[in-house]
Amino acid sequence: MAWKIFCAVPHLLAELGGTYSPTVQTFSAAEEFVCRLYNPFGDTNVIPSLRCIQFRKGAGKLENLPQTRDVLCHHILRAIISGSYLENIIRCKPADTLPNNNWLDFESDYSLTPIFVTQDCVSRLCGCNSM
Repeated sequence: MAWKIFCAVPHLLAELGGTYSPTVQTFSAAEEFVCRLYNPFGDTNVIPSLRCIQFRKGAGKLENLPQTRDVLCHHILRAIISGSYLENIIRCKPADTLPNNNWLDFESDYSLTPIFVTQDCVSRLCGCNSM
């Protein structure tokens, strides 16, 4: 479902990852994308209204309601920070950043799991003295 919505309205996520400090418009577009995920045929573009509509419909368990706007913003910022961290490592020494090497492990279900490292470990990877 998410892929169909993304293909229909790719502009909603186009600005994600383009900058280290996303704009209000970036957050609003991501919020509209989430609203379309939970209510594809509705006209609600803000998460609080969507949560209210879903709750009134009797969406079953509370866990089935969309997350709050604050949680969405937190996840966007976390992804930007993680991406910039990995981008810096790759820029520093690309040969050591291939999957199954230093910062990612392949799991049996073919998913990638990040390996959390200390600053000393990253410094050794980059060949630098400090981050």
